[in-house]
Amino acid sequence: MFVVDDDPSVLRSLGRMFQVWGYEVECFAQPRKMLEREPWRGPGCVVMDLRMPDLNGLELQQELRRAGWTQPIVFISAHGDTLTVTQAMKAGAMDFLPKPFSTEELLTAVERALARDSLAGP
Repeated sequence: MFVVDDDPSVLRSLGRMFQVWGYEVECFAQPRKMLEREPWRGPGCVVMDLRMPDLNGLELQQELRRAGWTQPIVFISAHGDTLTVTQAMKAGAMDFLPKPFSTEELLTAVERALARDSLAGP
């Protein structure tokens, strides 16, 4: 599982939460750093913020697909308007959670994403 958020406190909090729930997680404070990593070939998902400097979530979503990443994406954002949510979903996002969200909402979205990715296979 991967988390991308430019807010250090959110990134740290989500990383710890996922670890407590038994997930292996890699966290990225800069979207471009994730693009430097080789695409993940096992089941997984990407939880990412929408508004980030340099490369926003929609742009990162496109770049990840171009780079060969196939894992479902769960967007999290305090700034998701209808147009943006529609763009994200049409581009293949699995879910879009408005901040603030509950731990249960996020875990449910991640479990759905992981289940879908597991069914998709390599």
